[in-house]
Amino acid sequence: MATETGDGSAGDTEASEPTDDALTGGSGTGESDEITEQVDQFTRSVTVTTVATLLGIVAGVASMLFATTTTGNASPEPDNLIGVAIVAATVFVQFPLYSSIGIDTDEFGLKTQLYVFAMTFFMWFITWTVLLTTNGLV
Repeated sequence: MATETGDGSAGDTEASEPTDDALTGGSGTGESDEITEQVDQFTRSVTVTTVATLLGIVAGVASMLFATTTTGNASPEPDNLIGVAIVAATVFVQFPLYSSIGIDTDEFGLKTQLYVFAMTFFMWFITWTVLLTTNGLV
């Protein structure tokens, strides 16, 4: 009866207090597997974001160098078709690059693919715009 009434006996405290395994959702090995999986997902996210951002900047610089003409002291004139081709090539190059560094691109859903495109495109656009506006690299 001590367990049912909760009078503070030793059996009662063991039954009512949750153990560490119950709080974490399982045994100690399950917890470490979950943490390892979270770290792997975090590392993958940081890697994808960093590569997309850096390649967007590289595409912006390449657009300034290869898709912009300057004549004399006039402001630079961009060739938008070549610039868009450069950013498109940069986006498509990323997926084999991710595979070569050990990221499984088969797990990329539509959301991740759109994210990669958006990050690359925005960084390309910002970089090329700043370089065009400031006459950088001319």
